[in-house]
Amino acid sequence: MRLFLKVDFDAVISAMLLKKVLPITEIHFIAPLDIIEGKIKLQKGDVVANLPYLEGCEYWFDHHPTNTLEEPKDYKGLFRVAPSAAGLIYEYFGGEKTFPGMKDLIVMTDRIDAAELTIEEVREPKEHLLIANTIDSKTFVPAAKAYDLRLIEIYGQTQDPERILQFPEVKVRAEKFQNRQDYFRTMLKRYTRLEGNIIVTDIRFCRNFPRGDRFFVYTMFPEATLAVKSFHTKQEPTKAIVSVTQNIFNRSKVHVGNFCKNYDGGGHEGAAICRFPREDADRMLKQIFAELNDLDKESSNS
Repeated sequence: MRLFLKVDFDAVISAMLLKKVLPITEIHFIAPLDIIEGKIKLQKGDVVANLPYLEGCEYWFDHHPTNTLEEPKDYKGLFRVAPSAAGLIYEYFGGEKTFPGMKDLIVMTDRIDAAELTIEEVREPKEHLLIANTIDSKTFVPAAKAYDLRLIEIYGQTQDPERILQFPEVKVRAEKFQNRQDYFRTMLKRYTRLEGNIIVTDIRFCRNFPRGDRFFVYTMFPEATLAVKSFHTKQEPTKAIVSVTQNIFNRSKVHVGNFCKNYDGGGHEGAAICRFPREDADRMLKQIFAELNDLDKESSNS
């Protein structure tokens, strides 16, 4: 059986669980867009998790509300709006009876994937949250893939985060993440401001912006309700990419996925992306800030 997953902590735990109950022979990390654009060709017995439904798969597990365009048929598995795909897999195959001693891990996976975290946890990530920060969900280079596969193996051996952090490959990445946090946070503060109820981070013209904890920006302005980040990518050289998210510490009632559909984008209720030509970016960003602030005020009064 081949297993197809999106790369993140939820996927690592999902794969670990599935390997314990199904004869998984290959694991492939792909982007949701690969499914939407029809790039993936299934074989009999394939498993899809934490991704949109792919016709012909034998098992499908997903928890994203935007992946319910129509009720798929002829598959085993479980789809329901939920905090994580791993939680659905755990439930479907029998919970604690099948996966003894893993309940606490599933609870933490739910919290990480649903961004139900405290400010203190984000400022000083530890245990499973620190391990989650060692996963590079943005790239599919061989070294990153090899690490993700190794992490699945390690979680299959032990679910104790302190023991996992002592494995050499995990320890190196965790230390690297911690060592670069001061620089990342300094750079983030330099390029971030508050505009109304929106945390605005504009790194379009910053070369080699450092990687860091995606949740930290919300700790800078916990009173804000939304965050907008604009950036450029090598993959889309003529476009400005804009991510719109709800502040996990003070969530807006605005459905940002629906909002981004107006700007050649889309996503989920709490996180979405849109794009437009680079030459239009300044004008479009001002428009987005104004519209989002108005929508946020309207929704908070309703």
